[in-house]
Order: sequence, then C-alpha cells, then structure tokens
Amino acid sequence: MLVYSTTLWLKEDSSINSVLRVVSRWLTRKGQEQVTAASLKSSRQRQLTQGYLQTISSDSAFPVIHSIRYSHRDREISGRQWVTEIGLRQERADHEVECSVLLRTEEISTRVEAKIQPTVPFVVHEIIEQCSPQPGTVGTAVIVLDNEGEVEGFGYAIGYGERRNPYVLVSPTQDGTYLVDIQKLRFILEGLADVVQIPIRADTFLIERMLGKQYAAWRGAVNIIFPEVQVFGKSFAPTKRLMPDAIEDIVEEGRSPETEILSIITHRTNLPNSWRHISPETVAEIVRRRELARLQREASETGESADYILLLEEDNKEKEEKLNEHQKKLGDLQAEIDGLNGVVSQTDDENRRLRFEIDGLTSSRSYSEGSGEGAAAENVSDSVREVLAIASDSFTLSKSLRVITILFPGRIEVLESAWKSASDSEIFKQKKKAFELLLKLATDYWNELASGRGDAEARATFGNAYSARESKTAEANKQARKLRTFRYKDQDVEMMKHLKIGIKDSIAETLRIHFEWDPDIRKIVIGHCGHHLDHK
Repeated sequence: MLVYSTTLWLKEDSSINSVLRVVSRWLTRKGQEQVTAASLKSSRQRQLTQGYLQTISSDSAFPVIHSIRYSHRDREISGRQWVTEIGLRQERADHEVECSVLLRTEEISTRVEAKIQPTVPFVVHEIIEQCSPQPGTVGTAVIVLDNEGEVEGFGYAIGYGERRNPYVLVSPTQDGTYLVDIQKLRFILEGLADVVQIPIRADTFLIERMLGKQYAAWRGAVNIIFPEVQVFGKSFAPTKRLMPDAIEDIVEEGRSPETEILSIITHRTNLPNSWRHISPETVAEIVRRRELARLQREASETGESADYILLLEEDNKEKEEKLNEHQKKLGDLQAEIDGLNGVVSQTDDENRRLRFEIDGLTSSRSYSEGSGEGAAAENVSDSVREVLAIASDSFTLSKSLRVITILFPGRIEVLESAWKSASDSEIFKQKKKAFELLLKLATDYWNELASGRGDAEARATFGNAYSARESKTAEANKQARKLRTFRYKDQDVEMMKHLKIGIKDSIAETLRIHFEWDPDIRKIVIGHCGHHLDHK
C-alpha cells in the first residue's frame, strides 16, 4: 500500500553528498548498524541488523542519479514490512537537487488486516532542516492571513494553474482557540502542503467574501484546498472541509485530527507524486541505457555488433515511448477521477449547507405561520423555544446573529458593521440574555410593527432593555452621532434605537444593539451589536 510520497527541491549549494550524509545517519539509526554516505553511492545490496538496504547509483555523467531502498518488518504486525525509498537527481552541477521520498507497505497476504496509520518518514524533516530547501518549498512556515492583502494574494494562489500542492486553511473558534495544533500540522505536512492560518478575531465574513464560500473556513473548521483539475473543460479546485463537530468527533475517538488531515491529503497526492518518484527501477533503467550507449560507442570503434546494438537501442526507444504514452493516459484518467471526486465532495458539502438553510427557512415559516402577523410570540412553538433557550447558553453574539438571520431571513437584516462589532465582542458574558433580546426583536417586536402598531407600543416588549433615543449628550455630539450612523441602501442612516445590557465600560459585561425599522420591506435592520458606543 502506498502510504506517502513527495518530492523536495534543494538549493544547488546543497550537494547530493550532503543529502546522502543525512540519509546515512537516518539509516544508521533505523538499521542499528553503521551506514556511511560513501556506501550509498555504490550499487549494492546489504543486510542490516534491522532491515535490508539496496542502493543503485549512476554518477559517471550528468544527470547524477541515486536511489536508496530500505525495508524492514513491522515490529508489531506479523506479515507486514515497510519500504522507504529515497531518490536523488541533479541535472548539472549548478542545478538544484531533486529529492523524492516514497513510503509503502508490503503484506504477505490478505490476512494481514491491521489498519495502517498515516505517517511521514522522519528523514523528510531531517532533509528539509539540514539541506537548504529551495525558497517556496511548501510547508516550511505557516502562512498567516493577517491583512486584506494577504487574503487577496491567497485567493490568487488558489487559482494559480501551476499549483501542485494543497493548502490547509485553519480557522479559529469563537472562543479564540484552534481545534488543531497548527505547528504540529505544519510539521507533518512540510514538503507536502502549506498550512494557512486565519488569525484570532479576523473578519471571517470578509475572508469568505474575498475567497468565496467554497474556499473559506470559519468557527474552527479546516478547509483543505487541492490543486486545480480539469472537469468537463473547466478548471476546478476540489476542497474538503472538516467542520468543528467532525474534528471534535475525531478527538473523542482518540484519533489525531492532524493525522486525519494528512491521510486526506495523501489519499489524493500519493499517486501523482509517485509518478515522478526516482525509484530503484528508474535508476536501473538509466544505468542500463548508459551501459548500452557505452557498448554502442565501443562497437562503433571496433566495427563489431554495431547493428545488433542499434537494434537494441531502437527497441528500447519504442518501449520507452509506449511507457510514456501509458503513463500520460493514466495521468489523464487520474486527473479526471480527482476532478469528479472533487465535484462529488463539493456537491455533498453544498447539499449539507442547503439542507441546513432549508431547515432554517422551515423553522422561520413555522414561526410566521404559528404566530401570525399580529399575534404575540407565545404562539411560537414551545419546543423550539425550549431548545433555543438551552442552546443559547453557549451562543456568542456572532452565533446569535447567525441563528436569528437563518430563522428569520425575511424579518432581520444584519449590516456588515453589526457582524464586525459582534465579532469584536465575542467575550460578552450574558450570552443567553443577548439571544433572548434578539429573539424578541425578531418575533414580538416585529409582530407589533408589522401589524401597524407604532414603536411606542412595540417597545413594551423589552421593558427597561429598550431605548428609543440616545442621551442628549450623545445626540448633541457630532462624533457620537457618527458612531451611530451606518451605511444602508447606499445611504447613511442614524440608528438611535437600541437594546441594552449593562452600563459598565466593559466589552464582557455591556452590550448595545442599535437598529432601525424599514417599513418599505418590513425588516428590522441591525447596524451594531457589541460594545457600548462612545458618547463623546
């Protein structure tokens, strides 16, 4: 079974000898027997204390090429052995060094059923650390989207047609943590994929708009974005999104989410990466060709066997052309399969999203039909209210806004300024009370206004939690009025009406929700949902 495959590109000042020294130290530890770098430059087979070593090289001319195969039995699973292959190629002395690493298992029969855990040969990390990888080698550092320019650049990188490596976009949770260990994830993916981090308190709604929903991540989710493929003549970058509940399930099952992400990536990258791997068979073929060329030169000089050698050469060329043709067909078929798998995966994600929105719309409709345009909110399903009351204990302001907009898409409109202020006030403590105010705003208060009653009657819904205006000090202050003015329908709209919790100058304990009623479309427009706005 193919477990892992990648190719590293090292600077020209990182000679093949330096890579062989790293590999020799790794083999010495694994094989529990001294293996020198010089011995890896010869073509030989060797039994080690632990495992079996095969090397084959051709360094008489450029390109210089080497291959190392190390195999050893699994210490715990009888009938299984692990095979690690390391290939090296350098076209010219002033060229970069190509280093491919492949890991696979071999089982003696189908009775070996023990599951194989995704893993990375540690020699990959040692080569990257000690042998100067080329600038741009994937996975050597975490990419942080800490400004709009970085987000925009990342969006361009996603659609870059020459991209060959996946991106792993990691978002923070609402409480400012990550569900995966970012540095551990970067470490196991270095040389294979780039880890991209959305900073804590970043505007994920802005990121979603800039990248598109397909390539975004939020609330602790991880989105794996694979290179583009061609599907029915169109370019398409497949994605695989791990939602927070899925990641939490992985942890509860005692598995590592970082390893799970590695397995998702290698499932798609192993085959194409293995095609360019420098295997012992590849090197043996080059050695054979060079020997054939040498014999041809000698035959040309002596006049002996020239026709025979030429015939061998032509036969070899024909076989090579057929092999290349078959590999190209395999590549095309795999690309098509990857594309179709991506479409299926994307369709599944979209179906889940649509089902969620349909459920929300259905709930919203039941709210409307159950309570009627002029009825009180007591007619709303008691069971739904009970569920929301329990769940709202954990709702941040952003989550409360999202739930309300999903349940009441025809009643509530949340401006970007409100999303931003809610995101900035995620530490607000009285979560349940905040959600109750928003729920009343979308039900009781909306019902009153929609039935034709004025604000003077509707405000009774909230009691002391409602204010129709700001203080005289605030309304008389130009800067304070500006803070309470929001862009809506290409106009600046003052929103003095507000709901309130607390009076302290504290984001954690005080909340203000500024809004206005739009009678033309019968919607409540929320411009701010967060900290207490300054009065001066």
